[in-house]
Amino acid sequence: MTMRADAPDAPQAREIVPGKVYALGGSVRLDGRVSWAPEAADLGQACRCYVLIEGDSALLVDTGVPAHWPTIEPQLRALVAPGTSARVFLTRPELDCVANLPAIRDIYSLEDTDVLSGGADSPFDFFNEAAALSQARQHSHVVLRTSGFDLGPDRKIRIVVPKLRFLPTYWPYDIATRTLFTSDMFTHVCEAADGSAVVDDFASHLLCKFWWLDGAVTQPFIDDIRSIFDQLQPEILAPNHGGVIRGREAIEAQVRALTDVLKACAVGKGR
Repeated sequence: MTMRADAPDAPQAREIVPGKVYALGGSVRLDGRVSWAPEAADLGQACRCYVLIEGDSALLVDTGVPAHWPTIEPQLRALVAPGTSARVFLTRPELDCVANLPAIRDIYSLEDTDVLSGGADSPFDFFNEAAALSQARQHSHVVLRTSGFDLGPDRKIRIVVPKLRFLPTYWPYDIATRTLFTSDMFTHVCEAADGSAVVDDFASHLLCKFWWLDGAVTQPFIDDIRSIFDQLQPEILAPNHGGVIRGREAIEAQVRALTDVLKACAVGKGR
């Protein structure tokens, strides 16, 4: 099977879904200067944020890294004119997601309510119900936030709260285009010097960020990932780092690769 993946780092925004979803940003060399990926001096990796467009509305998924702002700014302005109704969704509270937010706020005059994130209710907000809520969550494999993120009545955005995360992390799912934005997960599609896609070692990329997995109890993560993909059936995976993955067959292969690594981690053989 050949996996289809977009080559990263185009001077213009990369069209993921015509007129609907675009990738912004550039790429980095995996020469040891980034902490989220294994060193591979002969490979590069896309470092992206995304913009979703519906009519006169736009939703940015993350903001990209400051080093790429000179590339992101013209890409963004070409798609979303200043004065357009725009909002920003942040998948993680980390610099590669949030660092360009001040500049974007200035361009689009964003209010605080235009900057969004996901979230799940905390049991500590409901002391009388904390025990019951915790027990119920043990049997819940996926949480979908269902309001406040839509681009219109025909462009619904759902927010997945994955259990496998380092910091609070949320995956937006664009129902109309069946695109799942997986933030810092599924980041192992890199690029060779000629720009062609290279599927690098899944375990190395996963454990570079989620180093604590090896030897952990991973079955809850496996159940959660399986539940997410069985429910949503995405056609496109769009991570912040690495190539965009297209097609149900290719996506299922990557989900199997992830669950295989998690199973190996459970017996201390993830690396």
